[in-house]
Amino acid sequence: RAGRADAYHVSLSQTVMLRHPFIAPLLAKLTETLARTDRFWLSFGSAVDIYTNEGRDRFFAAHTAAPHCKQQWIDPLVDGVDRCLAAFGLPAYFPKQHRKPHVSLAWTTQNVAPTLDRLAGSDETNDRQ
Repeated sequence: RAGRADAYHVSLSQTVMLRHPFIAPLLAKLTETLARTDRFWLSFGSAVDIYTNEGRDRFFAAHTAAPHCKQQWIDPLVDGVDRCLAAFGLPAYFPKQHRKPHVSLAWTTQNVAPTLDRLAGSDETNDRQ
């Protein structure tokens, strides 16, 4: 199964499971924290990168955020979201050095890793010729 992304977004946290009583207080805390953020423009690289979720059951074609946007805008937002999640005992996002903010363009549940490995192998062969 595959599809295009209908709504573009940049994730600021991992997917978390919430108990119903935590939803409204967490939303209030997030709203308070993120309301202080000025509007900004993001730029992305032109390459299409492939990402997978932690369960390795979904693959995403995406554009990765430009490094200056990650450092100036996205990392501070993620840090703020992390503080909100920590107040509810929820896990933080990845450490800064492992964050790869991106906007997904399309997704699939088909494992594309073998195809990508073959393509990478053919690129190496082409590079050697």
